[in-house]
Amino acid sequence: MLKFGGVMADKNYNNLISKKRKSESFSFLSSLKYIVCLGTIFYLFSSSNGLKTKKDCIPYDNTKLILESSDVDDIVLNLEREFGVEIDDQNIDSLVLLNSILENENINNDDKKIFYGFYSIVEDCKYLDKENAYKTFKNLSIERTRHEDNNTSKVLGDYLFNSKKINIYVEKDFENRIITHEGIHALFTSKKSFKLPYYFREGMTELLSNEYYSDDPFYEANIYPYQVSYIKMLCEMVGSDIVMETFCKGDFSLITNYLDLYNNTNYDSKDLLDIYEDSFKSQLEGTKSKYSSQLQEEARNNLKKIYLNINPDYDNYSSFEYNLNLASSVFEEDAEDFYFDYINYNGIFEKAYFNTDLKNKFSNSRLVNLNEREKVLVKRK
Repeated sequence: MLKFGGVMADKNYNNLISKKRKSESFSFLSSLKYIVCLGTIFYLFSSSNGLKTKKDCIPYDNTKLILESSDVDDIVLNLEREFGVEIDDQNIDSLVLLNSILENENINNDDKKIFYGFYSIVEDCKYLDKENAYKTFKNLSIERTRHEDNNTSKVLGDYLFNSKKINIYVEKDFENRIITHEGIHALFTSKKSFKLPYYFREGMTELLSNEYYSDDPFYEANIYPYQVSYIKMLCEMVGSDIVMETFCKGDFSLITNYLDLYNNTNYDSKDLLDIYEDSFKSQLEGTKSKYSSQLQEEARNNLKKIYLNINPDYDNYSSFEYNLNLASSVFEEDAEDFYFDYINYNGIFEKAYFNTDLKNKFSNSRLVNLNEREKVLVKRK
């Protein structure tokens, strides 16, 4: 689900969205180059074993898509007819899942173009449940309903897992970002992922949307800003690989068990993170947290202690502290003012956590002035 994050809109935000949409628009059939690039959408066969038939596959592994060889042949023929290209053996694995979107008559061509770009996320994610992703995008639908028909005006969009449907509740100018966010939900949501804390899921989804689809990937001003910082903070503590594995497998204990190895405080790591989850909920709903300000401050200080136990040499401490402070904005009486004042004073921390291309481009993370930073062209292969 995508909601307004309770933070004022950046005055340049509409311009950023406009620029992003222009960078996304291109002709799907303009050249063979684009066909092959877009065809690698769901690079769901990234292992060296590639595509397996049922008779060849011994242990079940949901990170590999298992299809009958005859089905693969039919799909390849369909793709070759549709795009007028000849697919050789080395392209089969990377092209076959394109068919799930290509043949989905519930999705219009503009929306499909957005989903074709998800291959970059999949390529970077070795833990994704590929069977679930294939079935989801084969049956996905999108319904547009305006605010007057929606009971919760702050909700911009949502994804319904059981019905495989994305609902969009905003005007057209804002649709692409909502479809991207909810589409990422569709890509990762499974029966297991429902076990994850709600705002962990939302923060992960929005951070992936930023890193793979935004031309301003390091600055979150409007949607789930505190939660995005929270995810970055967890990446600094346990590593982005464990955070992504948690997101895909729906097992939050992968994070909390790691933290507890270094936790010599009086609180379990899960209890400390529950305080943040509760505060995110309270901030968005305008309600009072069930935890006292003293417990909130203890949660913040204890996470810092755990981090220093993990990194006694203060490795990457500046990026950890930066995101800890932003995530902890929700503890403040006026979270919005604190968040923006902190960024205005300290700048934007340019550091990527999941997008390989972005990490390579910004190999040396740094703080840059909010108003002097350059926009980033996010390249989707």
